[in-house]
Amino acid sequence: MKTKQAVHIHNLVFETILGILEFERLKPQKISMNLDLFYTELPNKAYLDYMEIQEIIQNTMREKQYLLIEDALKDLSQILKTRYKEISELFLKISKLEISPNSQVGASVKIYYETNL
Repeated sequence: MKTKQAVHIHNLVFETILGILEFERLKPQKISMNLDLFYTELPNKAYLDYMEIQEIIQNTMREKQYLLIEDALKDLSQILKTRYKEISELFLKISKLEISPNSQVGASVKIYYETNL
C-alpha cells in the first residue's frame, strides 16, 4: 500500500515586485500564495520543511521581481522540485490582492511528476 502525503502552505502573504504594468514595477504589492506539495514517501526521518519552503518562495520572488505570474509559477515549481526530489505532485497559486478593487486575480499551475516508484 502506498500512501500519498502532503504539505500545505496557504495564504502566505507578502509584498514583492510582480507585474508588467509600469506602476507595478515601482512599488511592491501584496500577493498571496497557496502551495500543496504531495509525496509518496520520504527517506527515513526526512520531512519537507514548510518554513524553509516559505523562505525559498519569498526570497526568490523578491530577488527575481517577475514580470509575469506564469514565469514565477514555472520558476518556483522547478526550484522546489529540484530541492525536494520526492515531490510527486505540486499545486501553486499566486494571487494579487490589491490590483483589482473587486477581486483577487492570479494564476496557478498543477504538475504531476512521473515517478519510478
